[in-house]
Amino acid sequence: MDTELAAEKRLVQTGDNLKFGEEITTGDNSRLNIELYDGSEIRMGPNSKVVISEDMCDQRTMVDQVSGKLWYKVKKLLSEQKYEVKTEKCPGGVRGTEFSIKLNNDEEIIRVFEGSFEVYALPNKSKKENFAKDMEQLTNDYKSGKISTEEFAKRSQEIMKNNDFNVEDMKNIMVTAGYMVRITDKISQPASFEVNENRWFDDANFIK
Repeated sequence: MDTELAAEKRLVQTGDNLKFGEEITTGDNSRLNIELYDGSEIRMGPNSKVVISEDMCDQRTMVDQVSGKLWYKVKKLLSEQKYEVKTEKCPGGVRGTEFSIKLNNDEEIIRVFEGSFEVYALPNKSKKENFAKDMEQLTNDYKSGKISTEEFAKRSQEIMKNNDFNVEDMKNIMVTAGYMVRITDKISQPASFEVNENRWFDDANFIK
């Protein structure tokens, strides 16, 4: 891949160089293998869409998976390198990992086959902002002596309840090999699966 941005749509043929920032789309019966400059690999299933970009200054490769299902094989990175994947619901960071992400209409499924994938917490933005604003005001009232410690604790619980805000939702979740998570309006706890399951990316169409 090179760093020149594409200006128009084009068909991709075997051996073509893709450009950072291009939106790459597969159709009903199409599949695509993408090899990155560092030897990492991405396999796209049918009806999938992805954008790959790079921040040279931050040594970061960023993949925005828009739709469909993708399999990722990330080469072991140097200490200062970063590889991140972002979906509509949740972003995550990886290091030397094999994993797949499948996007459905109301659910995202991340399966890790090798290494680990850190799912970044992404609470509802409006709830997070309301919670932060209310807690800031409450903290100021407490520091100024307007309310007691007991009142501060009581109203903190009320704010969390009113905003339907769970502190646990702010924690990142590490998914290791053989485990998967489902993401809807929240991230499930990791659950085990057979690593030989769901290996759609081993289809002969990808390697013929």
